[in-house]
Amino acid sequence: MATNAGAETTARVLAALQALPETYRETLLLRLMSGLSGAEIAEHTATTPGSLRVNLTRGMAMLRERLAAALPEVRP
Repeated sequence: MATNAGAETTARVLAALQALPETYRETLLLRLMSGLSGAEIAEHTATTPGSLRVNLTRGMAMLRERLAAALPEVRP
């Protein structure tokens, strides 16, 4: 049972990430999944460090909202 719950949670998290606008999704994936530094992400996405921080902050907020709706046990 725990495996099914884990797979369902993973699917919901991935769906929430996919639903984000591309700019935020790309920034979050590079940071969270690839582990790139802020400077590396800024270079990769051709953005300034300030814009990167804004994109990370907004993207995380959007992801939290989507996860709160998809996973009631997650609170923003």
